[in-house]
Amino acid sequence: MKLFLATIILFWSCSLMAGWEEKEEKLTLSTSGISKIEMDCGSGKLQVVGKSDLSEVRVFAKIKMKNVRERDMERFMERNIILRLEKRGNRAFLKSEVDGSWFSSSRQAVIDLYVEVPDDLPLDIEDGSGSMEVSDIRNDVSIIDGSGSLDVSDVVGNVDIDDGSGSVEVANIEGDVRLDDGSGSLSIRRVKGNVEVSDGSGSININYVSADVYIRESGSGGLSIRNVDGNVTKDD
Repeated sequence: MKLFLATIILFWSCSLMAGWEEKEEKLTLSTSGISKIEMDCGSGKLQVVGKSDLSEVRVFAKIKMKNVRERDMERFMERNIILRLEKRGNRAFLKSEVDGSWFSSSRQAVIDLYVEVPDDLPLDIEDGSGSMEVSDIRNDVSIIDGSGSLDVSDVVGNVDIDDGSGSVEVANIEGDVRLDDGSGSLSIRRVKGNVEVSDGSGSININYVSADVYIRESGSGGLSIRNVDGNVTKDD
């Protein structure tokens, strides 16, 4: 019986340690004098939403650490977590990063971000890994993404994407779309401007484009292009 109870206690202790501890942070920055928003984010989910009534950038961060006790989180965050929102000249700059040198195979950390921005400012985003969603922006959007799914929608401006791996969906764009993708499926639909695609591997589906479509490279995978009002050009 004592052995049975000791086993339960040990299992419960290990289960607690194996779970993720979370800490939430909120950052804000006035966009007075700001003409562009830049983000440099590491691992974790990233969702960016444009708002018409905002005069500031709002960042809601959820920092998750595995195998780090709740009472130790503040100290570990000070040593290993970078999360800041600041003004650099005429730019608002958001940085989130986890120092991976501290973590072992059993210890992990990610920073999930939900960001609200004024919808009339251009966005320049560089993201490491994890899913990303960008929506409701009335200006240009530029994205460099390492890995993870990417969804960009409802942009009144040009969209420029360099993506490493993971599925990409682009929809409801009133400007041009340029997409350079390593691997993963691509879906591009309802674009009023031109579409230019270079893809290493994965299926490509393009539908409802009001201008021209230019396929520089389609790699391996199926290619479907439908309902294009302009010309369709394919290099290879």
